[in-house]
Amino acid sequence: MTYPDQPTQHQPQSLQPPTQPQYAPSQPMQVYAPAYLVPAGPRNSGTAITAMILGILSFFPVFVSWIPVIGWFTPLLPLAAVIFGHVALGQIRRDGLGGKGMAITGLVLGYIFLVLTLLFLVFAVVLGAFFLAAVGSAGSLS
Repeated sequence: MTYPDQPTQHQPQSLQPPTQPQYAPSQPMQVYAPAYLVPAGPRNSGTAITAMILGILSFFPVFVSWIPVIGWFTPLLPLAAVIFGHVALGQIRRDGLGGKGMAITGLVLGYIFLVLTLLFLVFAVVLGAFFLAAVGSAGSLS
């Protein structure tokens, strides 16, 4: 048995706002801040990421440069970091991509380790020439 003043499943409820609040008066009302969408920045250049990774990996050859075959290829990582850094800066300027800081990081680290590699090579050649001269002069004394 149903009563006419009680809503059933088929009768729509009144759209009138409730006269009493839905929360208990002892609880504070929760206020939510409006949601703002933050626009996403441009995507990063993959070449800039590669330049930065190669620049960071340039630290590694310092520890393995004395190994005969592996040590011969140690200048290639900083050289690749410099090349990728310059290509990335051109892409960023042309296409409006992000990642300028990563490209600059790769460039700086690449140039630093290229200079250190060149200094090491000059030092090795001078030291080798000194030892060859010392051995040559020692051999002529006998």
